[in-house]
Amino acid sequence: MVSLPILDRSPRERPSRWRTFGLHGFRLVLFLIILLAIHRQHRWFVAQKRGERVEPLKIEQVLPFFPKASSLGDYDAEHGGQQVTDATGKLLGFVVQTSPEADKVIGFSGPTNSLVAFGADNRVLGASVIRSGDTREHLQKVVENEQFMTALRGLTWQEASHAEVDAVSGATLTSSAIVEGIAVRLGGENPSSRFPNEIAVDEAKQFFLSAVRLEVDPEKPSLRRVLDGNGQLLGRITRTSPHADQMMGYQGPTDTLIALDAKGLVVGAMIRSSFDNNEPYPFVNYVKEDEYFFNTFKGFRLEEIAQLDMVDAGIEGVSGATKTSTTVAEAIIHTAKEIGREKPLPKPKPLIELRPRDYGTAAMVVAALGISLTHLRGRRWLRVMFQVALIVYLGFINADMVSQALLVGWAQNGVAWRVAPALVLLTLAALICPLLTGRQVYCTHLCPFGAMQDLLRYSPRRVQLLRMRKFDRLRARVPVLFLLTVFLIPMQWLLRLTQRQLRVPRKVDRLLRLLPAMLLTLVVLVAMLHWPLSLVGIEPFDAFVFRIAGWATLSIAAVGLVFAAFKPMAYCHYGCPTGAMLNFLRFSGASGRFSRRDWFACALAAAAIGLSVLG
Repeated sequence: MVSLPILDRSPRERPSRWRTFGLHGFRLVLFLIILLAIHRQHRWFVAQKRGERVEPLKIEQVLPFFPKASSLGDYDAEHGGQQVTDATGKLLGFVVQTSPEADKVIGFSGPTNSLVAFGADNRVLGASVIRSGDTREHLQKVVENEQFMTALRGLTWQEASHAEVDAVSGATLTSSAIVEGIAVRLGGENPSSRFPNEIAVDEAKQFFLSAVRLEVDPEKPSLRRVLDGNGQLLGRITRTSPHADQMMGYQGPTDTLIALDAKGLVVGAMIRSSFDNNEPYPFVNYVKEDEYFFNTFKGFRLEEIAQLDMVDAGIEGVSGATKTSTTVAEAIIHTAKEIGREKPLPKPKPLIELRPRDYGTAAMVVAALGISLTHLRGRRWLRVMFQVALIVYLGFINADMVSQALLVGWAQNGVAWRVAPALVLLTLAALICPLLTGRQVYCTHLCPFGAMQDLLRYSPRRVQLLRMRKFDRLRARVPVLFLLTVFLIPMQWLLRLTQRQLRVPRKVDRLLRLLPAMLLTLVVLVAMLHWPLSLVGIEPFDAFVFRIAGWATLSIAAVGLVFAAFKPMAYCHYGCPTGAMLNFLRFSGASGRFSRRDWFACALAAAAIGLSVLG
């Protein structure tokens, strides 16, 4: 590979060791700055995209918390809120909305979008309601309750996300939903239901006298296995909350306990708690006192209950509590349906997921390091054999290659070390080896496209001898080698026609060597400005996956190989931005001299920083 712009060629004094290490460290810092700028810019971009789904705020809505507020800034990547500044540009704090993250938290009749204001010290100044689907009467009672609306004041983000706030009497569902919505938005635990108390052993004893402990059923997480003192299964027990929390009776939802025996048949049910049980309308008590209401479901499996129809099954409400009782019955049927859709608890995933292809790629990396960093690199036959394996396995089978699209994707979203560990190892070898050893291990021994170009360097006579003497038997057994040979012979036949290699004029050569630098500039601009351009299309590596490769990729690959037949390693010299980047990081005899490529890298880093700051 060749450097970005042309290196200075004038003889100079040999730089000191400290200058060499310092300057090369400076290059590494520039490289990291560009990566960090891409990452920061992408987070900002994602935050703005999220902000497009949030209701636009007016400055008047934040004045109760920031009397000197003058403007609202962009959406911040850290918390997703908007910064609030005064007329002089001084930061006063920031505000976040609970929508859309908490839109699934329903109060009495709908979701509520709340505004939470944080001061410059990152502590809560207060909260307000922007929009609510609850009734006007319930909402009015909540917002007029100063103690409730200021309950989070002075808390940090973390403290507010787990704060316990007493609900407003008479508007319990609305006020509880506001607190839950704030908890969801701030990343705290979303209360599992409107009824936070989990099923207790004493409740299970109402149906299973020998019950000693409960444990989660791994097949259906909503069920609890009821065990006796010897660990024997007595049955299972569940409740309608949180599945049916949005099913309203006269004044709110009801949590009902459902018990099943060891065979999965319902043995009984009972009401645990309800928002309908308010004086002077004790509707829930009427349902509790009815001895025959829950017998409707006895002897059924949950799968059968899920298929019931209220009318066809003849399920009637309790006299005097029709709305409450029919809602309880509907909640039981709905819960049975939801439990039927549940999947078993996922097994813990390993820290790193290794697959057969990962072992293969890792083996290729280790083999490449062993060849390139030892005397084995001088064995021509070994090099040819390894290049063929590299093209076939790492190229056409695994398609594991380092590219600008890959590096930009990881810089923006994080390194996929867990799901693609071997590809991460390949990338580390490509980046670290030039820094520590001064050798371009990836370009010379791990790039399938580079290997294809290198094989084109053999003369026609050498190819003929290779085909007739060395690999004649292997060629008959391994069709890939035959196809490769068939591909090489026509290319070398073109060389025989020309009788000499293509000589590029010096001025043209100098201009072509600037192409990788121009492509790297394009890569940074696409990554920072999120232009709708696929970076896969500026390099030929995706051509190995030819069934899905685009025309741009296939064209670059074809032109690069044809050009390489007349000019050895033509694409590597004149068109590869990844190789140019790796060559910039390479530690060599010229590392102690500040050259044009360093000025270019400084300009590129400055541009990346500028775009990141400007947003």
